[in-house]
Amino acid sequence: MGEIQKIGVEEKREAIVNDLRTEIINDRIRNRPKSVKRSPLR
Repeated sequence: MGEIQKIGVEEKREAIVNDLRTEIINDRIRNRPKSVKRSPLR
């Protein structure tokens, strides 16, 4: 049972890390088009 619990915790950690990575990538993608659109107007 202990091993199964350890695996579950590791999977949860990986899922959390993946979610954080996707959020950071989404923020970067969202910020890029805005900066690109703003620069030509200036």
